[in-house]
Amino acid sequence: MPTGPTTRPPVEAEPKTENTPVPQSNAPVLVFRKTPCLGRCPHFEASIFADGRVQYNGYQHVAKTGAHELRLPADVVQAMVNQTTQIGFANLQPQYLSGASDMPSTYLTLNVPGQTSKTVQVEEGAPDNLQTLLNYISNELARVGAGDVVLDR
Repeated sequence: MPTGPTTRPPVEAEPKTENTPVPQSNAPVLVFRKTPCLGRCPHFEASIFADGRVQYNGYQHVAKTGAHELRLPADVVQAMVNQTTQIGFANLQPQYLSGASDMPSTYLTLNVPGQTSKTVQVEEGAPDNLQTLLNYISNELARVGAGDVVLDR
């Protein structure tokens, strides 16, 4: 049994992580998610990174179920982020809801380093420019094998 002083460093010497900014490549710039309904609505989530990586998880009524890592061209991801700026995403309402209980939702979260993330939920009634952005992201995800591709089997 040791009888001398312990050699554990004081708490002040332990690394601090709470205020360390997350490098941009380690955090998704966009998270695109579609929720289920009682019918055959696609249900999936895609975390899109600045370098083009897409961490995709398909749940039901999609071409790919389970977790997959996909890739978008980095310039396409940059175009998506640029479009969020053009439409004033940060100033949009947080929700565009229908009031119906079984409406699927589309969620888009924008993460800008050094800023608070912003999430918008859409069921229906979104401004045209937001709907155009959601369609663009959905179409680009479908090109790489993810998203709204519903199987008839």
